[in-house]
Amino acid sequence: MTRLAIWGAESLLGRELKGTLAGRRDLWDDLRLLGPQSDSSTVSEIGDEATLILPGTEENLSDVDLLFYCTEPGEAVDIPTGLPERARTIVVSGDQLPDEYPALVAGVNSEDAASAGRPVTLSSAHPAVVALAHLLEPLFALGLQSCEASVVLPSSIRGQEGVDELLAQTRSILAFEPRPESSIFGHQLAFNIVPSSYSGERIARAVHEVLGRDPFRVAVQASVGGVFHSLLVGVHVGLSSSIDKAAVRKALDTSSIIEFSKHPETLSPIDAAGSSSLHLGTIEPSSAPGRFWLRAVMDNLTTGGALNAIGIAEAVLGAGGAKEARGTSADGCTM
Repeated sequence: MTRLAIWGAESLLGRELKGTLAGRRDLWDDLRLLGPQSDSSTVSEIGDEATLILPGTEENLSDVDLLFYCTEPGEAVDIPTGLPERARTIVVSGDQLPDEYPALVAGVNSEDAASAGRPVTLSSAHPAVVALAHLLEPLFALGLQSCEASVVLPSSIRGQEGVDELLAQTRSILAFEPRPESSIFGHQLAFNIVPSSYSGERIARAVHEVLGRDPFRVAVQASVGGVFHSLLVGVHVGLSSSIDKAAVRKALDTSSIIEFSKHPETLSPIDAAGSSSLHLGTIEPSSAPGRFWLRAVMDNLTTGGALNAIGIAEAVLGAGGAKEARGTSADGCTM
């Protein structure tokens, strides 16, 4: 019997994870929602079924196989005690992930989660790292040497408070009212782009660690734009000088997560909202041989959040799962 638990199920990413797992009954026999004592007796739901958020006591944790620990940005990560020795924890947060937990991208380095001696606590990589890792990993076959990327993140990267602040600013501007003070972004985000609190340097370092390839140079500039969901990445890659555009497209087509846009010239974050794919737009040659510009969008809550965490869980639990071996059919979304 496989028992999963979600801590912080009412956070923005927690709700996405909870909804996705409701359609993945192949992964669990028991899914419970846990939280601090103050959250207990709160009514939530798993799919169409009402359920209570239980207190995160040792009794409710003692038989859990895997805990998804969801936080809102800015919250300290304080893994509850009481989990059995065999259990693993996956930290899922839209922003500001602790550096001490190994960052994983499903399908890229998630096999590290299943290796012998794996750490007890892992983290689902920052959504920008997820997008860049999936874009870059297929290009190593073409002699990938360098990458310079510009990432525009959505307001939801800062959780529900980020979404609420953007909404309040937008309403005030459209109603010609005084602009409310910004406690989350420090500036007007509505109809604007501001620097990200999660530095491009940290994103670049995590990308390098996830891909684990040398020699390879990566630099990232990160901003936050006045959109609610989905991020945009513009990537300049340096490949072997003999590589042409057709070869780049063929290499990227090997990815199970990349989907080529039917309208690449107009691809924008809204095209990825609610999607389980990384949507690739234009592939344009740069000024030197073997150099190309790529443009892509991805939902930070689905592909870069819940689905990535679930992909890591599949590796930890043994992808395919014991439940399928017992004859339970899988349904819902897959990685």
